Amino acid sequence: MTGIFRVIAFAVLIYAAWAVFRSGSAAYQRHEARKAVAASLDALPEAQRRPAVLALYLGYYWGNVLMIPALCHEKGVDLDGYAEAFKARYDTEHEQVRQAYAKLGGSERPIREAARSDPAFRAAFANKLIDTESLFHRGDALTDRCREVADKQQKVIETMSFRDLMPYPWQLTGLP
Repeated sequence: MTGIFRVIAFAVLIYAAWAVFRSGSAAYQRHEARKAVAASLDALPEAQRRPAVLALYLGYYWGNVLMIPALCHEKGVDLDGYAEAFKARYDTEHEQVRQAYAKLGGSERPIREAARSDPAFRAAFANKLIDTESLFHRGDALTDRCREVADKQQKVIETMSFRDLMPYPWQLTGLP
């Protein structure tokens, strides 16, 4: 009987260690992504940084509203509710960015259209969705990720704040 408890205790310890590793791994992934984005933005001439980060935000927004639901729909997972909930949650932020981008002479229409149909945009979002640390530890296929989003939409939406995920680029927007 004591042996069974030791095996169970050992299994719990291994699972806990794995959970800590995965959590640390996710933090490391976010850190590396932030560094890469910051380096890309810092490499631009200063006058191009704000327009670039505003366009980056708009790509992120429309990718979440259009691309992720489309990718998941192709895998048989309905995320229409996700798109509407994401828009509702980040509507004010999106409107601020859209207006700031328009004042600089930019239009979000080409970005929105790219999110609808551009193969490179599509591939980037599919890869990012697959590579992102799983919130619920199910699997690594795109279909698994889509099911995670469908099952825990509100939790996913709350973790998808561009402002929180990318604080340095958000700072460059010049928005509150």
